[in-house]
Amino acid sequence: MSMVEGSDFAAASTIGARERQEDDWGTHVNPPALEDGARLLALVADGMGGMPAGNQASSIAIRTFLDSYPVIREPARQRMRHALAHANREVGIAVESEPALTGMGSTLVAALFFEDRCVWLSIGDSFILHCRGGELERVNPLHIYANELDEQVRRGQITAEAAASNPDRASLTSVVHGAALEQVAQGEMRLTPGDVVILASDGIATLTEMEIASLCTECADEGAAQIAEAIVGRVDECGRNNQDNATVVVVRQEVGDDQDTLVIREGTDAELLESAAVDPRLDFHAPGGGVDDEGEAGVAVEQADQTKSAGQHGAVKAFGVSSVWRLVAAFIVGAAVGVTAAWFL
Repeated sequence: MSMVEGSDFAAASTIGARERQEDDWGTHVNPPALEDGARLLALVADGMGGMPAGNQASSIAIRTFLDSYPVIREPARQRMRHALAHANREVGIAVESEPALTGMGSTLVAALFFEDRCVWLSIGDSFILHCRGGELERVNPLHIYANELDEQVRRGQITAEAAASNPDRASLTSVVHGAALEQVAQGEMRLTPGDVVILASDGIATLTEMEIASLCTECADEGAAQIAEAIVGRVDECGRNNQDNATVVVVRQEVGDDQDTLVIREGTDAELLESAAVDPRLDFHAPGGGVDDEGEAGVAVEQADQTKSAGQHGAVKAFGVSSVWRLVAAFIVGAAVGVTAAWFL
């Protein structure tokens, strides 16, 4: 477990029943921001299973996002979007230089934590989960074909049975893969003392909403590391023959002696470009719907305003201040970012 002012945080991963680990994660403690009080930047990426080099795609996405973020001079939301654009471009460059990697891609979820809120970004079907007072909510929409199928049901074009049985229902509709980003979700949520935020790959979908909420509640007093270990440990205990890689980064808001833990959940006002239908594998509450037409460089942006290396099988990996090599890398890429930012964005 590692500490940053106001929070403790940790990560855990399992390879599951797969032959290789395609998840990755990373952090930056006290990251730069134009706003005051940025404390932690956390990310999780999940390489596309069944495609070539999913592990490379997730690694490139995490590394490039963390390396480019510090040298971008924009407010938090724009900075995160630009860092994502750089990550997407780097995946594309890797594919261009080695055609055998064609088709590789990765999901990505990122959250920048302040004292009482976090700004988040997501692409793909990885999760950002928020637990408060024993209730668990999925914050971000999922970019999966199920959304389009459910919309076709709403329009009367297909039956609900056909939509539910479609074999492509869980297929991704937007990922970090080098081409234009079709859908990117972004938003902000309020945090109160005692809240737990989980960034996770979809391998934790083995567990139900109730199981994850229960583990967060049971382990809350022991800290983020225990919560992360408990979630990944429970996934392993299920022993599914086709268990996917599962990775979590857990951030727990500290409860001070002079603070009361608020257990009343605030509503989520969401403006989402795409349907936020809940993944059928999970019983998480989905954000509401609406439309926002903001977007640039081929990126459709969904706004929701409410307010590394992956560990070995079953291991918990706590982390602290960003390593020196990331800082060195940031300086190296700084010049390139400055010259090419206009082209990317």
